[in-house]
Amino acid sequence: MTQIEVAIVVLLLLMIVPEICRRAGRAALVYPVYIVSGIVFGALSDGDAHQLLTQAGEFGFVFLLFTIGLEIDLPGRRESLTALRNAAFWMLAQIPALTVTGVWLGFDWIASLLSASALCACSVSMTYHAWRDYPRRDEATRRAVLLWMVALEVLAVLLIAAADATIKSHHHYLKIPLHLAGVMVAVLVVAYCAQFLARLVNRLLEFTSRWQAHFIALLVLAVAAAGERLGLSAPKTAFFFGLFISGATHEGLTMERHLRPLAERLLIPVFFTSLGILIPPGAVFSWLGLAGLSGAGALLVLRYALYRAWWRRWLPGNERTFLLVCPNLTIVAVAVKTLMVTEVKPELGQCLLIMGLTISVVSILCLPKRQGD
Repeated sequence: MTQIEVAIVVLLLLMIVPEICRRAGRAALVYPVYIVSGIVFGALSDGDAHQLLTQAGEFGFVFLLFTIGLEIDLPGRRESLTALRNAAFWMLAQIPALTVTGVWLGFDWIASLLSASALCACSVSMTYHAWRDYPRRDEATRRAVLLWMVALEVLAVLLIAAADATIKSHHHYLKIPLHLAGVMVAVLVVAYCAQFLARLVNRLLEFTSRWQAHFIALLVLAVAAAGERLGLSAPKTAFFFGLFISGATHEGLTMERHLRPLAERLLIPVFFTSLGILIPPGAVFSWLGLAGLSGAGALLVLRYALYRAWWRRWLPGNERTFLLVCPNLTIVAVAVKTLMVTEVKPELGQCLLIMGLTISVVSILCLPKRQGD
């Protein structure tokens, strides 16, 4: 397939896939479908088409990090501490074994830690509607589950950022606590200043222009470009910018809703399609694919056992409640992109993507459908 043919097919997918998933009551399967499409493109298209999707996907990656920051609505201090405690124990019960497995398979332990952190994350954007439509219990329990989801996403982003910085600093392991502490301080500052900054952004937009997708995109890219000039990566800058203004609204709609036509319906899907190209079709049927599929199955079984034996006493629910924190594809995508740009063995990124894709799809299919999606 040539560049033009790939562009035509991608545009057709952007039109068809969301509608099919919505009618099936599984809107969260949109991103997995784009990754599978990317695997198919990788087999049918040439190198120039790959480069086209990859370059366009770079912008989608920036907006993905921005939307992840937007969806993290930081709660009050007491609620945050409880949620972070539950999330930390949940991750500590899984990360050591996952990291050791990565090292045993021949990968660097920092890269293995980064991968393990992503696998233990929760993609709130993928699971939010499932949480909202989940069989109702008391509101306190429902909110505790939502905060658990958010805390898992926050902790995973922190660990990935620290591991990424360590890899880029040529494995100076003593810098890990410093990187982690620095990011945590930034998050705390964001939590303290979020409401003020949201009001400031609202006023700025009211005085400058109507809040439309092109203006928001310009704002995000300008902030990301400024971050790069200051020595930060553009995606990481976009994440913190989204976190800063997560409470901002305009004309009754959040920034994410205004940005949806450009980001969620164009650039971010292109990014996930470009991720699929990273997986050679043959890899799905090789030892790499087998390891990813079996690892995903083992991890789901482990989480079911952990929930029944321990977390159920804090977060009561039915047998499928733990599935709400299992979809992790957006955070896994961030980790895979990080591994690819830091020149880590591509096999680890491919295996991680297969695991995240499998866990997310199985979890979403096992959760109740969203009615009227």
